[in-house]
Amino acid sequence: MNKKTYPNEIYQINADNSARYILGKYEKNPLVFFGINPSTASAEKNDNTISIIENVARKFGYDGYIMLNIYPVRATKINNNFLNSYDEREMRENLKYVKNIVMCNKDVVASWGTHITDTNYFIKSLVEINKIVDKAGAKWLCLARTKYGHPHHPTHIAYDKMELNLFDMNSYIKSLQK
Repeated sequence: MNKKTYPNEIYQINADNSARYILGKYEKNPLVFFGINPSTASAEKNDNTISIIENVARKFGYDGYIMLNIYPVRATKINNNFLNSYDEREMRENLKYVKNIVMCNKDVVASWGTHITDTNYFIKSLVEINKIVDKAGAKWLCLARTKYGHPHHPTHIAYDKMELNLFDMNSYIKSLQK
C-alpha cells in the first residue's frame, strides 16, 4: 500500500524529543485535533491514533490533519510517574504553537477521552487553550462523548459512530472545575 504524501508537513518537537508540539500532514484544509499528550508518532511514522485521525479527517472532507495536545510531553501510558513530571516550560511552549495553529484553522476537535481529569494541570492547560480558541473565533467539535461527557478519544470509537458535532467547551470546563 502506498503511503499518502502531503505538500504540507509540520512536525515540532523539543531538543531531546521528549515533547511534541505539532504533528500534521495536509494539503490546504486540515482538521485540527487535540489529544491529552503525544505518544510515539513522528513525521516519519504514524502511531495508531495518528493513523485513525488521518482517516477521520478524510472521512469528514478535510485534506489532512494537525495533531496538538493539551500537554506536549510524550508518554505511551499515563501513570503516576508521568503525572508527577509536570513541566511548566513545556506547557508554555506548547501554548505558543497552539496559538499559531488555531489562528489559521477554525475547526478544532476535542479528542482526549477521560484522562483529562487525571491531573489539574491538564485542566489548567485546557482553560488556556480554550481562551486561544475563543479569541481565534474557532469552534470546538467532537466525534462523540464518553458516558461521562468527555470528548471521545478516536481510538475508542468505531468509525461508523463518529460524527463531527459542536462541543460546548465553556460548559465542559465548568463541569471539570466543580
